[in-house]
Amino acid sequence: MINPRQTQWDRSKKNLFDVMIIGGGISGACLFHQLCTQGYRVLLVDQGDFASGTSQSSAMMIWGGLLYLKDLRFSTVWRLCGSRNRLLAEQSDLVRRQQFRYLVSQNSNHGKLLLNTVLHAYWMMGRCRGALPQNSSSFSENTFLNEAAFRESFVYEEAVLGDSDSRFVLHWILAHQSEETVAINHCEMSGVSFNATSGLYTVLLEDKLRKNHKSEVRARLIVNCSGPWADQVNARFGIKSPFRHILSKGVFIGMRRFPDHDLPLITEVGNNGDCMSLIPWGPVSLWGPTEAGESQLSEAQRVKPTDVSFLLNELNRILLRPQRVEDIVSLRCGLRALVVGTNTPTSASTLELSRKFRIYCDEDRPWISIYGGKLTDCVRLASTTADKIKARIGEGSMPSRIPLALNEPEKSRFPDLLEPTVDVCWCVKQEMCFTLEDYLRRRTNIAQWVPRGGLGWKNENRNYLRRIAEELPRFDDSAEEQLQSYESQVANQIDSVLSAVDIG
Repeated sequence: MINPRQTQWDRSKKNLFDVMIIGGGISGACLFHQLCTQGYRVLLVDQGDFASGTSQSSAMMIWGGLLYLKDLRFSTVWRLCGSRNRLLAEQSDLVRRQQFRYLVSQNSNHGKLLLNTVLHAYWMMGRCRGALPQNSSSFSENTFLNEAAFRESFVYEEAVLGDSDSRFVLHWILAHQSEETVAINHCEMSGVSFNATSGLYTVLLEDKLRKNHKSEVRARLIVNCSGPWADQVNARFGIKSPFRHILSKGVFIGMRRFPDHDLPLITEVGNNGDCMSLIPWGPVSLWGPTEAGESQLSEAQRVKPTDVSFLLNELNRILLRPQRVEDIVSLRCGLRALVVGTNTPTSASTLELSRKFRIYCDEDRPWISIYGGKLTDCVRLASTTADKIKARIGEGSMPSRIPLALNEPEKSRFPDLLEPTVDVCWCVKQEMCFTLEDYLRRRTNIAQWVPRGGLGWKNENRNYLRRIAEELPRFDDSAEEQLQSYESQVANQIDSVLSAVDIG
């Protein structure tokens, strides 16, 4: 039987790559796609699974930046609307148009005429695509919302991902697996050296799933696409840059989907015109996100009980019947890496910082660093970076390539879910799925749609998860050991958090 993981490692050793990309999130994956189509030999590595960082916890919205209009960021909105339209046109099988409902709080200072004008201006900045915004006071979500909390309702169009953000990332990677274009997850860079005479990097890679499995690879240029980890990676390998990241944590809670929850709802909270979203997604309704600046990566990746209590309290302000901690199905912790200059104070408000991206090309070595960026803007970021790579090392040496047509995945049933999910054996053979979390959290939505990461409210799905673990590749841990490790993770990241929540 062919070992797909060993195949990827063998390919990585045989090639001299034009470009090596560090990071398999949306920025790295989209750049991988861009370079592969342009005839470059490319290696993509990620120390975790693909889309296991920032890119697995977005709101899954491809939006034009409506809320930036209140700060008069017209150029930003124009740019994001263009990027949204481009994804709708070029990736129609993954991105679809979606109506949103904007709910105006009773405490809002915004009048009906002003909001109607703003939404129509937004539609025009979107090149007049899609349906015109309209005032709409009668809608299905009124069955669970507290109507007294809202004064007006407007419907307008954005776009959303059809499945999940993790599978959106994976799509860019899977369509380009060949002898010369290679992607490896769970792979750590343990050493990098650059030979100025040959102009080549030699990189030592270590397999995080197979002990003592190492490989040396060579590349002409390296792109640091590691998102929030970009500063750490640059510091580790001696790269100095005029940019750095300020971190903002965005937490969502997933509740059992409210009856008649058909459209994503944008609601005003507080007195500053800030907004939160209630998004229908499969069997859950996602509520969030928070916006909290964090100075440490470890803290920015962790949901705290105070995050959950804040979200529940804000949600209960707009509901007819209050939700309890016991009603929470899942937690979702997003992490925004906002680009600033190296001298920008860390006290800067994350709400006021730009969501733009910056690309820094080191003058002494062929090393490029990516800062910032948004899901909506991923194609423009990749295209801009590819242009800079071309200016540095020239065009790709191979013919331009058309992405592979991916086969329709096989499906299987999971308890408590009405719709079938991608089968674990398919994911192992076709989608570089190697761990229980890979499958439950990113190849499928099980960990976000079924309580306690798929285990169920009272561990009723444990035996089913064990059978899934038995279908995964054997490395150093048995199926039972891998399941126990996953249970420990659920206990630490979900159970302990929810047990400490106080909503007053």
